[in-house]
Amino acid sequence: MAPEAIHEFGPNNGRLIAWAGLVATGFVVVSVLGNGVEQADAAVLTWCALVAVFLWCMFLRPKIIVEGPVLRLRNGFSDVRIPLVRVEYAAVTMFTNVVTDERTFRSTAVTRTRKQNVQRGTSEPDPMNSLADLVETTLNQVIDDAKAQRQPEGEITRAPAVVELALLAGLLVLSVVLVLVVG
Repeated sequence: MAPEAIHEFGPNNGRLIAWAGLVATGFVVVSVLGNGVEQADAAVLTWCALVAVFLWCMFLRPKIIVEGPVLRLRNGFSDVRIPLVRVEYAAVTMFTNVVTDERTFRSTAVTRTRKQNVQRGTSEPDPMNSLADLVETTLNQVIDDAKAQRQPEGEITRAPAVVELALLAGLLVLSVVLVLVVG
């Protein structure tokens, strides 16, 4: 059982587009099923499922989670678990960058626009009015607390998002087969 999330930050951009895309995909599915199912409709339904899974992966799945002594970066197609004591600092720019002694890990969950990045250089962080500032401040505070408590170091692990990748691959293969068989 995974430790309970202490802090959890979902995506701050693209959610409206993703939900609009999912609703539009749902309308296509309903209209295809409402007109009576024909042989070619299987390919259209498969494409709709493929689009829905892709929207989920790219816009709704990314999340930054602090689970006990571990920082978890849940991206569209992978999960990275980093012990907090191994993190040097976190910074939110065009992506959330988590810098360790080995390398920099990125997350698309919380981002800033180019304009926000330029304005950020001229002003103090404002965690009360900016999610990106709140995430950056919170992560760096949690990292400092973990180092002060001398939490145990562990390995940085990276794992693919198996379910999402399997769904995408399966739907892609199925759609190609259906196009070849029906088309």
